[in-house]
Amino acid sequence: MTIDGILPYLDEKNISRYIVVLDCCRSGAALKSPGVKNRGEEISSQDLQSISGQGKIFIASSRDYQLSHELKDLKQGLFSYYFVRGIETGEAVEKTKRFIGIVDLSHYIQRQIRDNYPEYSQHPTLSGTDQSGSLLIAHNPKYQPPIANSPKDIGTLMRDCSRQVEHEIEEVVGDKYISDLYVQRRANNELQAFVENRFEKISDNLSSLLSSVNSEKGVRVEQRDNLANSIRDENSDFSEEDIIELEKCKEKLELLNQLSTIIKATISSHAKNPSSIKTLRNYLNQISSHKGSSQKIKDRVSNIHFLLRNVMIITSAAGRGKTNLACSMATAYGKRQPTVFISASVIPLTTKYSLEKYLQQSLGYPEQLSSQKFIKIILKILRENNQELIVVIDAINEAQNIQVFRKNINAILRRYKDENIKFIFTCRDIYWNGFMFQPGDFWNDYIFSQLSLEQFTDDELTQALKLYFTTYQIFVTLSDEARERLKQPLLLRFFCEAHRQAGQTINLGMVNDIRIRPLFDLYWLKKVANVQLKLSHRTSKTVEDVLLRIASAMRIKQKTALSFYQMKKATRLADYDSFHSPYTAILDERIILERIPTSQKRSAPHVGFVYEEFMEYVIAREFTMHLANIKDSSQRIQNIKSFLSTVDDFPNVYGIISYLVPMLDESLEFSIWSFMYKQGSRWREPLARALTRANLDKLSASAYLFAEKILRAEKNPEIMMEFVENVWQNKPNHALRYLELLLQKENPSLRLHSRNILVSMARDGNNAAEHILRESLAHSSETVRATALYALAELRRVPSSELPYLLKDEDKFVREAAIYSVGRLEKPSDSKIFVKHIIKGLLSKSPAIQFVATIVGRKPTIRPLISGKALIKLKENLKSRKFRRK
Repeated sequence: MTIDGILPYLDEKNISRYIVVLDCCRSGAALKSPGVKNRGEEISSQDLQSISGQGKIFIASSRDYQLSHELKDLKQGLFSYYFVRGIETGEAVEKTKRFIGIVDLSHYIQRQIRDNYPEYSQHPTLSGTDQSGSLLIAHNPKYQPPIANSPKDIGTLMRDCSRQVEHEIEEVVGDKYISDLYVQRRANNELQAFVENRFEKISDNLSSLLSSVNSEKGVRVEQRDNLANSIRDENSDFSEEDIIELEKCKEKLELLNQLSTIIKATISSHAKNPSSIKTLRNYLNQISSHKGSSQKIKDRVSNIHFLLRNVMIITSAAGRGKTNLACSMATAYGKRQPTVFISASVIPLTTKYSLEKYLQQSLGYPEQLSSQKFIKIILKILRENNQELIVVIDAINEAQNIQVFRKNINAILRRYKDENIKFIFTCRDIYWNGFMFQPGDFWNDYIFSQLSLEQFTDDELTQALKLYFTTYQIFVTLSDEARERLKQPLLLRFFCEAHRQAGQTINLGMVNDIRIRPLFDLYWLKKVANVQLKLSHRTSKTVEDVLLRIASAMRIKQKTALSFYQMKKATRLADYDSFHSPYTAILDERIILERIPTSQKRSAPHVGFVYEEFMEYVIAREFTMHLANIKDSSQRIQNIKSFLSTVDDFPNVYGIISYLVPMLDESLEFSIWSFMYKQGSRWREPLARALTRANLDKLSASAYLFAEKILRAEKNPEIMMEFVENVWQNKPNHALRYLELLLQKENPSLRLHSRNILVSMARDGNNAAEHILRESLAHSSETVRATALYALAELRRVPSSELPYLLKDEDKFVREAAIYSVGRLEKPSDSKIFVKHIIKGLLSKSPAIQFVATIVGRKPTIRPLISGKALIKLKENLKSRKFRRK
């Protein structure tokens, strides 16, 4: 029997409360059936009166692509074993809970399988429609009434934190993070260095500081003794200056003794109570301000002060995996020390202490408990165990009110500056520089390090491709260009999501290029079609209307997440819970999710898109349709200006613009590029990103014109190359002007990339590409001349008439390139002048020119023509490892 056969039967019998338990392989597939709605709120013993309400819960023993394992020693399946054990022993909940809820039990089973049988990839999942909170299924046999506001031990605190992390990731992040698909990133090593116990490093630094002072004391003692002996010696000559110097030496030695005493006291105090940061900071200030401290000692003290900083910032472009990294490290760190995970998008911001209150409630402390009492309880536990609390706050740019959230961060950092708490914040780079951080801002006093999360490395990508393509059952052959594009984690995820067919293996054959906008278009069509099919709708209009109305409400209210009430008001649906509800079907397709903050388990959820960048795409799609309905061009412009003016409160405007501009350019006769370019420099980067989102077949002539202006102003090499590569692959002739522009940029990676493309085009017979390289030989910049010369040398098309002048160029890089060019000539031995310059290169003082001259000089056609000192130098170079070719 299928799940679709069970549900109508239950409805027919008017059964309003039930739990369906599925313990079989790939049982998670059943939860994708219409009417099974992603939810799972925990309920406390205070809500027992609601147990008579309606609730429909489905719990599956594994995800749709996983096996449900059975073990001989258990004589049953892993899932069923821990299902029964959690109820019989009461291990599923704390002793302070009177009843066991199905959500508590689900989390317990997940933890036990993950911790005790990590070799099995099995992740139980919970879904359903629940109008009254989580269903309670058993009494807790080990129930003990809680003692109000009593301090907990470190073990209990860690369990509280671990439960909070699990709940926040499951209910707020949802399927955006799948632990089975996570690839260890290079950034993890830097993060590990930050979260490691700093007190040990401080101890080492203090010992080193004392050694430095003792070493300086030794020098002064020796100097004092020598001067004193010289003065006492009747036969030696000494002056009044020697006596003055001796007094200075004694004075300095006294200061060093005092300094040594302070440092020893610091070490002793730190050893007795290493977690007392405030005491340590006072000692360090005494050392730094002491008259006996040299600059070297002050620098060492500054290094220790730096270790006391408690903030790590992780920034990157959208889709680089910040949230996945944050979820992964919160889960991993939580096994060793107290760690909490908070998504900034769900924090209700009312005062500057809202973040602190949210942290308090997330850890299970009652709302009526004062913040001061809360922090005293937590800090007491941390100090007693020499531990630090790690607070991971994800996507600070998605906060409901950026300005208020900045005040919250400022307040919490100031209050906990000298406490055992470390903060890790993630933020999109475009919003970090524009909103969250400002030069001279409060951040400067707290930031230990800022980490930029890059694309997948080659090794990371190899692991990711294997994981993703196996999980999504996709067979594909990737070109070098397509493989390079999939180094963006979001692109890889959407590539798989857009092409997957549940329960089927997909063979895509050869894929040459991958772009985010076409993938979003495909993803949109596929998801809408899936929902339409589930609901048996004749058209997709109803489904699209629901999504676009949600997007419209987000744009108007300037929010990335709506309250359940706001969502209902925007969509105007009559049904949100039945099998036939478009809202339920859209949730099933994981386009949007309900985010239930840890601190508000019984409140209505927030509703938002799973992926922030896809949200920006949908809002741009909705806003384009809205503007298309406005016939008056001046009113249309006013609408766009009003939207741009909201950027300070709604930073996602930046991302939305990168999709909106090409959409408007394709659909309306409106010079959007010219209009946006005139809005100022803050819109240059979004416009550059807009070029990478554009469909080149529909791009207007004015867009190509303004692309050149935008590329001249934009400094982000990655964005620039993405657009130019796209133009080169689809419209090669349009790319020539951009390639010439990039060839002249200061950024070496841009010059190298454009040079390689021009060489490729010239080899394919494009005379215009070769002409650009020849013209660049006369450029005022020596790096441009050298780059062009190397390119022509690769093509073996360096003009022989130009070489004598280039060999005498005033810049050594150009001369180096010219010597290399000689070696690429078909018959270089025909011209003695070239050999003469190779000989000069061998005797040059520049290692780079020597190296190139050696490579050319070893050619069989040239080596016989070299003699004298140059030949000796050539032989030496060829024997040297430094000049030997790999």
